Amino acid sequence: MILFHASFQASDVEIVWCTRICVLIVGIAASGVAFGAESIYGLWYLSSDLTYVLTFPHFVLSMTAPGVGTRLGSVSSFIVGIVLRVLVGEKSMGLPSLIKFPEEVPVKTLTMALSATVLLLVSICDKFLRSKFGCLGIYNIATERRVFNDIDLRAKS
Repeated sequence: MILFHASFQASDVEIVWCTRICVLIVGIAASGVAFGAESIYGLWYLSSDLTYVLTFPHFVLSMTAPGVGTRLGSVSSFIVGIVLRVLVGEKSMGLPSLIKFPEEVPVKTLTMALSATVLLLVSICDKFLRSKFGCLGIYNIATERRVFNDIDLRAKS
């Protein structure tokens, strides 16, 4: 997760250029995925699979326990879901399976459940650490300042 220091102020032109670059990167990645697919069905299948593995845990948590999830939990869950899904492999995209499971194991459901578990555990730990200790040297997103043992490390102006 990339976080900027609170003293960083981007101009409107810089934000527009950053957005353009991000759109270009996502477009190139999407084109690579589209050219790598063998069929439209493969793209549809991959899209539904990623939706199930990556966004379904966030949806369920937000509907069943609003306010429990945190940004750190969401990012951690997303990264774990992507990494596990890539390691499990995808035949339609030509990704080899680096983690082997027996045929009876529902791999996508297992990946989704692990992603949901990471989301819940990291969010609970994050909330606990923030309420008990402040931030313990982690970048405090809520107040946009870096703290370490209650010492403000921002540049004093």
